[in-house]
Amino acid sequence: MRSAQRLSLVVLIPALLVCAIGVYSSKLAKQALQSSIRERTIAEASAIMAEIDRDIHGRIVSLDAYVEGALVRTTLAHSNGVFAACAEVEQVIAKRNSVWAPSGESAPSGESEMPKFKTLIQDGPLSRDLQSHLQRLNQGFQYPIYDRIIITNRYGAVVAASTLPAQYDLRNSIGWRNAKQNRTFLSGVYQRTDFLGVDIGLRIEDDQGEFVGVLLASLSVSETADLLAARAASRRLLPGQRMLLLTRDGQVIADVDRMTEPLSDGKLALRGLDVSKFLTTADSILRTDVYTDTELVSTLVASSGFGKNPGTGWILVFDDPQEALFGEVTSVQQTVFRVSLVGLLITSLLSGTVVYTLAFRLTRLRSIVRRLGAGEEIATLDEQEQDEIGDVANAVHQMSARLADKSRQLDAAQSRLVELDSSIVQRAAFLETVKANLRRQSLELTKLRNVAEHAGAVNNAFLGKMGHALRTPMTIILGYAELLAGEVADASHAESLETVERNSRHLLSTINDVIELSRIESKALHLHREFVKTWPLLQTVWGSLEADAWRHGDTEFERATLKCRSSLPVMLETDTEQLQRVLRTLCQFVVDASDDGAIEADVVVEADGNDQNLVLVIQGNCRQLNASHCENLFHPFVTSELFPNRHATGLELAIASRLAELLGGSLAARMDQTKLVFEFMLPVTQSAEVTWQEFAPIEIGREPVQNQRHEGDLLQGVRVLLVEDGEDTIRLVTHLLHRSGVAVDVARDGQEGVELALVSQDLKQTYDVILMDIDLPVMDGVEAVELLRQAGYRRPIIALTAGDQSKVRHSPDFTDRASKPISKRQLLDLVAQHSGRSKTDASKSAVATSEGQSQTS
Repeated sequence: MRSAQRLSLVVLIPALLVCAIGVYSSKLAKQALQSSIRERTIAEASAIMAEIDRDIHGRIVSLDAYVEGALVRTTLAHSNGVFAACAEVEQVIAKRNSVWAPSGESAPSGESEMPKFKTLIQDGPLSRDLQSHLQRLNQGFQYPIYDRIIITNRYGAVVAASTLPAQYDLRNSIGWRNAKQNRTFLSGVYQRTDFLGVDIGLRIEDDQGEFVGVLLASLSVSETADLLAARAASRRLLPGQRMLLLTRDGQVIADVDRMTEPLSDGKLALRGLDVSKFLTTADSILRTDVYTDTELVSTLVASSGFGKNPGTGWILVFDDPQEALFGEVTSVQQTVFRVSLVGLLITSLLSGTVVYTLAFRLTRLRSIVRRLGAGEEIATLDEQEQDEIGDVANAVHQMSARLADKSRQLDAAQSRLVELDSSIVQRAAFLETVKANLRRQSLELTKLRNVAEHAGAVNNAFLGKMGHALRTPMTIILGYAELLAGEVADASHAESLETVERNSRHLLSTINDVIELSRIESKALHLHREFVKTWPLLQTVWGSLEADAWRHGDTEFERATLKCRSSLPVMLETDTEQLQRVLRTLCQFVVDASDDGAIEADVVVEADGNDQNLVLVIQGNCRQLNASHCENLFHPFVTSELFPNRHATGLELAIASRLAELLGGSLAARMDQTKLVFEFMLPVTQSAEVTWQEFAPIEIGREPVQNQRHEGDLLQGVRVLLVEDGEDTIRLVTHLLHRSGVAVDVARDGQEGVELALVSQDLKQTYDVILMDIDLPVMDGVEAVELLRQAGYRRPIIALTAGDQSKVRHSPDFTDRASKPISKRQLLDLVAQHSGRSKTDASKSAVATSEGQSQTS
């Protein structure tokens, strides 16, 4: 029994596999053979098409070789030279063409001398050579291969011909134009009497590649039909097979099987097949012949040309009946299927008995397993056979014993699960409570965040209003204090006014620092990053030290030196205004705190892993400080306690430290023996556009005032439009500018300012400078300057603001900006600079005038 079962399994399973593999293999074999037959047919058709191409283009090559001859070159060179020397070439060609009569006709009356040139052409050396060459080319063929040959010069005029054409000027010929442009032209097939041919056009060039003429010829394709018939005979066509040569528009050139008339419509024979899709490819497709209703395999191959010449555009079609082409493949497939089916039937009969026996034993074993599944413990089994099924029965008996033991363990686990379920319910209730608490806290945090955002908005509005409310009256106080200081004669009064001005500026500095620190702390300060040139930025900061020294009479400052210790990035991405503020704060503090009024700075680029940082080290001698002081320098009001005579708020270093962090860098202070050292580090943006350069050191010193000219001499004739709504500010600025020789017009709102500026422009009396306040009635300053720029106003417009400058900073329409309070010197500097006068002369003359008035007092 055991051997019979194994034998049945060994026979049945391989039989099934062999049957399946045989059927599948026969299918793959059929597909492979069909593909091979198709590829062979395509290759055969491609070879025949290539032979036709070589035959046609061999004729073209022979003509191409002929035009390389010395006689052709000499004749064309002479003809082109004659035409080039004519003043009116077109008239000459038109006149000759009008009297160019076909062969045998007489010339028109009055033109008896004109046909002489036609005789010269017909009897010329090149025409006679063409006739001889045409006979040599046609020799050995049963019908002429070449019908005629014509050569024209570069102007399209006939130079030589084996048979003269009807026209003397051939420029309008399609063949002539295409040959000139594309080098080779091959027309479609046409029929004249018993001549089936194509027109050929060849571009003729000289040794330098210049166009000198065109060769036109007619070529017979009858030999091509004979060539196709010869290949069909060697292929031994079966009934239903055919070979068809078509033009690109579907006209028949040759039909080997049905002998269709030349140039008949081949689309009728290939109904349902679009031959235009095969102009650039070769393929084999299945189709149904509409005449015989048989399945055909059509192989289509398009002409691809030969050498440098383009293809003819012809298509070669092989039609083969599918039954004849793939008959043997189908027969093999059927034989394999029959053999596989017989083997399957035999093995099925052999395995039937084995299956019946196995089914009886398996049914009994299934009954035992069901009893086991119902929970009944099986004590013994009556299976006595020592084979695989017997082994399974013994395994089932052992499994029964193990299941009984597992059942007891399962009952104990189920009791434990009930206890855990109760614990999970309690934990779920606790988690729901926690979830509710978290939801409540989230709502509270959302409310707090909204309150904080509202408080931030209120703080920003407060800072803006406070800045405008405090700076505007300070502008008036400082302006009139400075104005009166130059007019009073009493020295004690002048000293009092100087005290008022000094303390007002200190108060203004305190207000600015407090507002700026508040904006930073409340995150209301937004950076305006842009690319700026690194070294000119540092030069600007150093130049401001020199300018501030002689402007304010600073006796502490003596010299400042800046050295470049490594290559620096030419461009730096940062907020220019805030970076300058940090650097000026550090430099001014070192100047004020130093013992000798000298400041030294080194700038270098240091690498930190993959990052690079710009490090600026600023230092000066300062014996008043020690290492413990450096730890608290950046805390508010510490510096005012260490240096009570600096007349500073004590907030400038705290602001500089926070601005450095906003810029992405860091600021630190330390003592190097007796020197106070600030280290300011700023990251360098890595990009493909960053370039590096080394720069020469900068050293400056405090300059004495030498220019004693009055600013009125410098600004005489300058016209200024002041757009301001504050009467005190209007009186102050107008008075200061009038004293300097400036003509001032006033507008008290933005709309009036726009109208005055545009009217002055229309009258060709445009203002040299417009001073525009930002907070104005009717129309604010930002909107007013936008309207002016849109109207084409291009003169300088300077923004005056006492509040938040973010609107001005982000507006590209302002030429410059100034924060209130604005001093007399700053006002004259701005007007002089943007009116085309020297800024330095204006500032120094203002200083000289002020000092001269003080000395006089």
